[in-house]
Amino acid sequence: MTPTRPRPVERAQEAQQQTARGPGGVLALTALATAIALMDYNAPMLTLHGMTRDFHTRLKGTPLGLAALLLVAGSLADGYGRRLAFLIGTAAMSLTTGLGALATSTLTFTLGRVALCAACALITTSSLGLIAHAYLAGHVRIRALGIWGALFSAGTATGPLIAGGFAEVDWRLGYVVFAAASLLVVAAAARVLGESKGSRGGRPDLPGALALGAALTALLSALTLGRNGWLRAPVASRRLQPDGPDRENRVPAGYFWVTSVQ
Repeated sequence: MTPTRPRPVERAQEAQQQTARGPGGVLALTALATAIALMDYNAPMLTLHGMTRDFHTRLKGTPLGLAALLLVAGSLADGYGRRLAFLIGTAAMSLTTGLGALATSTLTFTLGRVALCAACALITTSSLGLIAHAYLAGHVRIRALGIWGALFSAGTATGPLIAGGFAEVDWRLGYVVFAAASLLVVAAAARVLGESKGSRGGRPDLPGALALGAALTALLSALTLGRNGWLRAPVASRRLQPDGPDRENRVPAGYFWVTSVQ
């Protein structure tokens, strides 16, 4: 007698049973975490004034963490576990945002923002995988992804407004709120989410992922530096050297950099 394979409906029901609260809890947590990530990512748009006052700098290059990890984060989540990737990303978002709120130097704040962007990449890609695993393909999944997308857009739009409102008191306050909200999501996700992995099996190509991340980082660095002149040596070498005519002292710091305001 030939064993029968489980039908798609049965697989979807099994996936739903792997979560403590059902697919609704998965959608709520992933959409909320994504919204917080986008709020946090866009917060500096209206907090630059206070940051410039405290650090006496303008920041560049903070999206490098997002560029380096975004294309490979999905494969990492599928290979090692989407729940694990989501928890790591959300916990890292809380930690890096908190460090940014407590930062006393430009270097510390910039390092935190680069790491935050990497955490956002993990959250975004693992969220989509968790939703796809929890909802059966069809109009139900489309509706869930639509809700997730709406929260994605809402986070992008409201993040600067929320951070700007808190900045009327202290620009660091908004980051403290985002860090606390992320921590609450981590605690809830640890209880609600079930683990899932990609159907292909195996492990992702870590050396390839690192090589791709380094290449994307170098590309984004050169594109950002190119605004100051494509034929200048720093663009070709992806390093910064002091300038004379523009009276700005640029300090190299790996693949991120800061510009001192005179």
